[in-house]
Amino acid sequence: MNGFIDKLVSLAAADGIGSLIFIGLAAGTAFALAMGVSSFVLNASDPVRRRLGRLGGSNEGEERSSLSLATRLRPLATLIAPKRGMGAERVASMLVQAGYRGANAATMYYGVKAALMISLPLIVLLAAPLLPDISTLSLMLYSAAAGFAGSLACSIWLDKAVARRQKALRVGFPDALDLL
Repeated sequence: MNGFIDKLVSLAAADGIGSLIFIGLAAGTAFALAMGVSSFVLNASDPVRRRLGRLGGSNEGEERSSLSLATRLRPLATLIAPKRGMGAERVASMLVQAGYRGANAATMYYGVKAALMISLPLIVLLAAPLLPDISTLSLMLYSAAAGFAGSLACSIWLDKAVARRQKALRVGFPDALDLL
């Protein structure tokens, strides 16, 4: 490494063609750096690209992590997912309305719902030694309520996501009368 740096210093110090090559390389590097930074800044601030990114979904890394999470949640999702019928179609429709069109959207929804329904009661049961005055019956009631809250939280989140997306679509489109 020191030999390379010494060679560059000797080229810069020498009169003639070596110094011109060194100046050309330095200018080319500065130009390439400036172009890269400007390209990054323009792409980040371009509103069309931002909108297309939001509409197009996630990038490859997010898709890979989403697929990995869906694979891990699939056994839990099969515990509570309706087999076929009105419940499954309703949830699938609501996920699409909320903007989650991926193949694993329902698996993720039901997997997270099952994980909350299992983990929240476990947290209540693990916290029981910290509250010694609670009776066993009350503890079981609190645990069941926590499981129900986990189930209800996912349903409330989905309803809110649908409403949020519908509001964004209503606000985003101009009135038909304005176009006339």
